[in-house]
Formats: sequence, structure tokens, C-alpha cells
Amino acid sequence: MINTKHTPKPWKRIDVCKTAINAGDKHICMVNYFNSIDSNTRVADEEHKANVCLIETAPDMLEMLVTAREELMSIARLQDWHSDEFRYKLDKLTATIEKASGMEIEELTNEIQ
Repeated sequence: MINTKHTPKPWKRIDVCKTAINAGDKHICMVNYFNSIDSNTRVADEEHKANVCLIETAPDMLEMLVTAREELMSIARLQDWHSDEFRYKLDKLTATIEKASGMEIEELTNEIQ
């Protein structure tokens, strides 16, 4: 189990406007239809829908990234993997998790190094 500081899942889009994402009664964000530079230009519907889906699934993806990292660490210990390529990929995965959570990996997973 991970110890996140973000609003707990599930995050769901509100069907009425399709731009708001909430977690229960907490508002998470609005996904804008308009470009930030030219507010008269709309983002394509397909792109907007993809952005909403990505944000809506963020807590699930973070949880799965942490789980995948834990599994990789277990496999690495059993297989005695020490390759530079594996370490590089594990470091990138760890950095991505830390960026997404705003927390150090040890704090997030209660991991003992």
C-alpha cells in the first residue's frame, strides 16, 4: 500500500460538463477546452477527451507504477541484477513516481533501504 498525500481515488469526470474531475465531493481540476495562448482556439475534442482520461486515471497509474517498481525490485534481488541499464530504468521509474506523488519513494512506500 502506498501512502499518498493527494486526494484519494476514485477520480471521476462529471458527466454534466465533461471537463471537471472530482473525487466524491472534492473538486480535483477542470480540463480546459481552450488553448492557453489563444483562448479563442479550442483543443480538439479527441485531444480533450484524452487529457480528461489521463488525469482521471492518474491515481490508478501512480499506484500501478509503485507496484511495478516493488515487483521489479523483488525480481532484481532474486536474480541479482546489477546491470547499468536496469539501474538506469529503475532510477527513471523512481523519479517518475516521486515527481507524480511529490514525495520521496521511501516516504511513499515506507520502504526500508
